[in-house]
Amino acid sequence: EADQDLPVANDTTKRKKPVSQRKSPFQISMPQNFRPVSSIIDVDILPECHRRVRLYRQGSDRPLGFYIRDGTTVRVTPYGLEKVPGIFISRIVPGGLAACTGLLAINDQVLEVNGIDVMGKSLDQ
Repeated sequence: EADQDLPVANDTTKRKKPVSQRKSPFQISMPQNFRPVSSIIDVDILPECHRRVRLYRQGSDRPLGFYIRDGTTVRVTPYGLEKVPGIFISRIVPGGLAACTGLLAINDQVLEVNGIDVMGKSLDQ
């Protein structure tokens, strides 16, 4: 018997289908009924040390998932450093809306609520 060279499929000779002809085991589509729970907005107009976070409750009675406390912060004024009152996050509820977003942390200062400036205010105000 004579030796014959037979074509053999191996890693170097096997041809794969182009990516456009392959079928994915997963079907990817645009999300349906997508409801955001949070977003960071106005990042281009805020100082680097600030971020504006919007939490969406979607009309439910679900709480925002954090507690606030009075505190003081230091503000730079033309007259030097000045201690001013402020409102800070004291606790984040596990599983709550704020915890799910990962955008808020304990001791973050609250500067605005629903468009109302609360910087320099206490809880009583």
